[in-house]
Amino acid sequence: RASYVTAIRNGDYGVYAFGTINGVIEHSYGSGSPDAGVYVGQCGDCNIVIDDFTSEWNGLGYSGTNSTNVTIINSTFRHNRSGIVPNAGSYEGCAPPVRNTIVGNVASDNGNLETSAIAVAAEFPGVGIIVSGSNDNLVARNRVENNPVAGILVAPTPEYDPIGPLVEEPDPNCVEDAVPVS
Repeated sequence: RASYVTAIRNGDYGVYAFGTINGVIEHSYGSGSPDAGVYVGQCGDCNIVIDDFTSEWNGLGYSGTNSTNVTIINSTFRHNRSGIVPNAGSYEGCAPPVRNTIVGNVASDNGNLETSAIAVAAEFPGVGIIVSGSNDNLVARNRVENNPVAGILVAPTPEYDPIGPLVEEPDPNCVEDAVPVS
């Protein structure tokens, strides 16, 4: 559990949950990160809830590379390059992300090119919610406004030459392609 955390200008990420399961990130703030204000990734069945998180002035408000079963609720993603981005990437284990829930959030005024940005954050500015290479998600009842390119964008995985084949469901344990976390 991460509660009442303030993360400002801390390397690539504000709050970072990599290869993590069964957690809550709540009542927190992330700003000034070139990748994401909050990140959850490479978890076969993450079972993570992000509740009441404010993310602004980052490359991405939320990045979720190969994250499955993440619920993002009651949160605000504004003034980032792009807002909420669950995405697939063959460069990390547990692809593809599936069954993420994005409900009751605000994704507004993204497209801020004054933020620093790396990777996907530099490639897709100006979108409120981007669902890229992710399957079976629920995106509902969000207030998405004032994003100059698109409010909600659904796209395939933007990899020219993926490292390995992407499948419909990740290995729930991510044994074969997981990066050890010590």
